[in-house]
Amino acid sequence: MSAEREHVVVCGLGHVGYRVSRLLLRLGVKVAALGLEIRADRVRVIAQGGGEVLRGDARDDAELARAGIERASALVAVTDSDLVNLEVALDARRASAALRLALRVFDRDLARTLEQSFGRARAVGVSALSAPVVAFGALGHEITAGFSLGDAEVLVGHLDVTEGSPLAGLDASEVRERFGVGVIAGGAPRAAEGQKLAPGDRLAVVAERAAYLRLPESRGSTEQAPRARAEAGVRKSFATAWANSPRPLRRAFGLLLALTAVSVVVFRIGVDPPISLVEALYFTATTVTTTGYGDITPRTSGPLMMIYGSLFMLLGSVTMAVLYSFATSFVVSEQLRKELGRPPIPKGGHVVVVGLGNVGYRTVDTLRSAGREVVAVDVDPDGEFSTALRENRPFVAGDARLAATLQRAEVASAAAIIAATGDDAANLAITLTARRLAPKIRTVARVFDADFAAKLEAGRLVDLAVSTSRLAAPTFAAAALFDDAAVGFVEDGGLTALCFGDLPEAWRGRSPAELDQEVPLVEAGKGLVAWEPSKPLPAACRVLWLERRPWKS
Repeated sequence: MSAEREHVVVCGLGHVGYRVSRLLLRLGVKVAALGLEIRADRVRVIAQGGGEVLRGDARDDAELARAGIERASALVAVTDSDLVNLEVALDARRASAALRLALRVFDRDLARTLEQSFGRARAVGVSALSAPVVAFGALGHEITAGFSLGDAEVLVGHLDVTEGSPLAGLDASEVRERFGVGVIAGGAPRAAEGQKLAPGDRLAVVAERAAYLRLPESRGSTEQAPRARAEAGVRKSFATAWANSPRPLRRAFGLLLALTAVSVVVFRIGVDPPISLVEALYFTATTVTTTGYGDITPRTSGPLMMIYGSLFMLLGSVTMAVLYSFATSFVVSEQLRKELGRPPIPKGGHVVVVGLGNVGYRTVDTLRSAGREVVAVDVDPDGEFSTALRENRPFVAGDARLAATLQRAEVASAAAIIAATGDDAANLAITLTARRLAPKIRTVARVFDADFAAKLEAGRLVDLAVSTSRLAAPTFAAAALFDDAAVGFVEDGGLTALCFGDLPEAWRGRSPAELDQEVPLVEAGKGLVAWEPSKPLPAACRVLWLERRPWKS
């Protein structure tokens, strides 16, 4: 069906529905947008783009008929309610069995079930589409889109080829072969033309998360070496014991530790007959622990050494008492923490995620699956996701706009902070407070208005401002236009969709080199066919390929 004859019904004109409508209109698709509460400015913009806006309940068959459901090629249901979207999809499928469906659904299991049950359907949540971009953006990666293929997480990202990079001098097929990633033709002009990459080129790739993070130009790191993790664990135990002890106790321990070190030198010089440094250390240890073997003694070293030794013996017992107090404080606090089921707050290198709504919760989950330590912060300790996370994840309850709350989350030593509440002003305030406490921290803010997000980045108020509706809209638009669309994203020339499915009948027996002339193929590792350019693709395989729709001229 040509773009001029395509007709898409969009149900729900919130942030996502509005952006989907605008995208489709820019692509030359006829749009009928249906919603109960519609802002006047959105009605005006859609009408100016050639679309139709109808006020009504999409669950009403008469309203769907008025929007032209029977002649539509696709329906996009993106209201804020999973149940409403499901009900609309059921009504639409009853009206047309061939209709493509694009549904906004938060629950992943429900989404998979709906896709299997409906056929020609894509069900996905805005948070699931946004979380990889937000999470890996906080770690310094430039991710365009992220999506799941079964149990695998696939990332679409951009890399800049730098001077001396291992990517320089390779073409697209060599990058795929050496690093196990797919190169998106068009994202890197030199690679797309079969020419060699050079410094200054920009490379668009698609890969499973682990393969993407192995790329030489991929910034940041989401994994620590085993030895580093073990050393971090030991440091964390000492740090926890120190932090949980009273301040006077810590000061006393520091003074006594210094006195012990000084005593080693004093005994090395002052004892008669002279003793070696090792013997001085040995004598200090036996004195401070009140062991007193008697093999070394200051009794024959003069009155000053005898007085010093006597005082040190008294202080030795105090030193051991303080040390025992440290050990007791650590054991008791750890046992109490385990009984309460509350993990300790990391002391550095973690990511602070503020706001445990749909996006915040998914972001925490994405970071944890990538091996990063996360501290979740939310003003409501009894919220739906707060309750689930605080049982086995570090959690701080409080208003993150306040410095005291962020200090409890150890923001001063954190690698990044993500403000993902539902309030743009609050997210900006949180990131600014975090930057005041930790000037070098990487800041990411969720912002509903895409134009405002661009202004925040341009003004350098935040490192990354993410509009979740802007991120999600291309995928819903792609699902309305293409079968098997896994994810969509906007490029300069129009909309690009990554499609995933069984090898089409028409492609069987043909090689990737042949097919590349008609449809760009990409490959993302495990679970997908690993082909050689000149060999025919096997009949029983699944592939990723690109579909593109240019902007209406």
